[in-house]
Amino acid sequence: MPFAYPLCEQRLRALDCRPVPYREGSGLFVTDNGNYILDCQIRPLDNAPQLEAEIRAIPGVVGTGLFLKMADIVLVGDQAGFRLIEERRRPHPM
Repeated sequence: MPFAYPLCEQRLRALDCRPVPYREGSGLFVTDNGNYILDCQIRPLDNAPQLEAEIRAIPGVVGTGLFLKMADIVLVGDQAGFRLIEERRRPHPM
């Protein structure tokens, strides 16, 4: 949320997330809900749920973009195409 932008940036730096403000033209990009986005350049994660909990505990954070437990398939793409990183099989409902 805009009022907490400086605090969010400071706390994300303390978590070694290296936040970079998402910009539009010469200003900060504003989402449909009136918020700012801090893109974080993070290292490979050993414990994504813990990092997500730490980020969500920062006052003013609306979401993390980690999307934990939300996808069954993870694809990573680049100029050469894409590759499957992980596929989770859910039990079939009876």
